[in-house]
Amino acid sequence: MKPYERILILGVSLSLISNLFLYQRLGGLENRLGNLQGTQDQVLSTVNAGMNRLTNNLATIEAQGRWVTPIRWEYLRVDPMKGEVTLAFEWQIKESHLEEEVVFNYKGFDEKRFLPVTATAVGRGFYRIEIPVAVKIEPLWHVMVLGDDSRDAMEEEKIRKEENIAAEVKGAGQGLQYYVSRSLEGIAETTDVESLFFEEIGGRVYGHLEVRVNLQAEGDYGISVLGHSGHETRLVIEEATLIRYAGGGVTGEEVLVSEILEDEKDGSSPGGSVAFITGPGQGSGGCDALGLRVVYSDGTVFEREIWSEQ
Repeated sequence: MKPYERILILGVSLSLISNLFLYQRLGGLENRLGNLQGTQDQVLSTVNAGMNRLTNNLATIEAQGRWVTPIRWEYLRVDPMKGEVTLAFEWQIKESHLEEEVVFNYKGFDEKRFLPVTATAVGRGFYRIEIPVAVKIEPLWHVMVLGDDSRDAMEEEKIRKEENIAAEVKGAGQGLQYYVSRSLEGIAETTDVESLFFEEIGGRVYGHLEVRVNLQAEGDYGISVLGHSGHETRLVIEEATLIRYAGGGVTGEEVLVSEILEDEKDGSSPGGSVAFITGPGQGSGGCDALGLRVVYSDGTVFEREIWSEQ
């Protein structure tokens, strides 16, 4: 073997040994980095667990320091025909005295002054009050407007968002603000003011409506309505009527066609779902607004605008 060949073989061997040594070192570094990552994860988990325990302990200490338990409430009666709901509120005063005066104070969101009502003691420091409240009880409307293919996609998305937002905030103005106060030997204490929203009451009684307005070419449209009954009643929609407006006046009405749902046929639906669609060949243009009137099985009628050009 020639000298330069020996040198070449020696160089290659040294290079292989060096690379093997570096590879082993890199493997060791990867293991150390993995161990460090695992240790970091354990530390973060321990810190999060400690913070959760601290938060729970602080909440417990705060609750123990209050003179009154949280105020619980429930619906007692809902009268859709009168537009009235009866609510019951109950709480417990931890160190109750017979001579103290305990008052429940409440007002509607659109009212300025709280109405005080003396609470009734029901034993062991518990107090209870029942109050009737006037509420506009109606189904929850979810309206979606879809444009035709010629419309700009961004404009369609804007329409959908606006209609969905309008459906979500509908009824949010109905509700109560309330707090409890007590006075004993000239010393008065009050709880924080709490809020109770009533928008879900209509959903309990009449369920919700899914209304889809499909705007088509040349001013045509298609309407579909899906009604789901409330979980506290068996009220369903018996009739749905589309109302056409032009120039601020009614130009025509169309009774929508009832449609049996596939899941109603095979019994897989929970029941109470009714669908309505525009009839064949219906839905021509010539109007600048559309409304929907629905009649429920208890005879109650609801009506609202579902689309307008403006």
